[in-house]
Amino acid sequence: MKKITLFLILFSFILSCQKKDETKKEKPTPKVSIVYPKETYINIPYIANGILESPKSAYIKPEVSGRIVKLYVDEGSIVKAGQLLAKIEPEPQLYQVESSQANISKLEAIYKNKKDYYERRKQLYERELISKEELDQAEADMKSALNDLLSAKANLKEASRNLKETNIIAPFSGIIDKRLANVGDYVDPSKDIFYILTLNPIRVKFSVPQELVKNIKLGQKIEVDIEGFGKKEAQVVYISSSLDQNSLVTIKAQLPNPDGNLKEGMYAKVNLIKDTVKGFELPEEVAIMEGTDNFLYIVDNQNKIQKTKIDILNQTYGKIYVTGDLDQNTKVVATNIFNVKPLMTVQIIGEKK
Repeated sequence: MKKITLFLILFSFILSCQKKDETKKEKPTPKVSIVYPKETYINIPYIANGILESPKSAYIKPEVSGRIVKLYVDEGSIVKAGQLLAKIEPEPQLYQVESSQANISKLEAIYKNKKDYYERRKQLYERELISKEELDQAEADMKSALNDLLSAKANLKEASRNLKETNIIAPFSGIIDKRLANVGDYVDPSKDIFYILTLNPIRVKFSVPQELVKNIKLGQKIEVDIEGFGKKEAQVVYISSSLDQNSLVTIKAQLPNPDGNLKEGMYAKVNLIKDTVKGFELPEEVAIMEGTDNFLYIVDNQNKIQKTKIDILNQTYGKIYVTGDLDQNTKVVATNIFNVKPLMTVQIIGEKK
């Protein structure tokens, strides 16, 4: 009885092993689709950090000292060049004008008297009735009176200009971004009253290493990516002729901003081309990442999987642009990638479109 039982156990074990062998033998060859690398030129990108700035801005200060008696605009006001923005008390300047005018009237009379006196003395001198010294003194007195009159007229001109400067006007058309004083404040030429700027067009300012400058030209169109506003086209309008303290070259590009939504101080990414090299275009899903490295599975002439390293230089719209040990006839595995491994035999079922 024991012999029969032992025989049955041994028979079952042998049968089980045979089934396992059959299962191994029957495991199908993995099927894959492939793609061929497309030879192309690859733009190697360089992304510069930029900041938006107004092409024209100014802090408006008074030309004369005095107390603000009227504000005609506020923050956010859109103004035209020459528009009245604020008024400084005019009385002190008006007094100077009136005082200068009165002084001129007095000095004109003095000058007239001195001139008439000189003319009379000149006639007497010509008749040899007075000395040359007396004539010279009369001429000197006349010239002194004339100088006093001219000085008074200059003072009147200055006083009139100061009276005019009590009107604070917009130097150019733009937006009042900041109001920095209130009615009743005493201001002088060192005090800012308004900050005015323009926003259309607006500029993006950024810096690049010196080796990139050769790739950027005045008038060139570049792509600017502004968070919340997407990608926009700008035109290069300025390239610095010197390096900044970080040994970078400052560049400015201009873009339209008709609705004024782009604001001074906003951050932007400027997409530039660092270099152009020969490489290959592939679908992005064929790349295998291991740590910081990228690889492809390729099928060799014996239909075995090989692994080759690549460098991804750019990536856009589902495509990767790579360099590596490839050519246009390399069979790159495009499907079933995670079910194959190096040296495994596979069956190619076609080219993935």
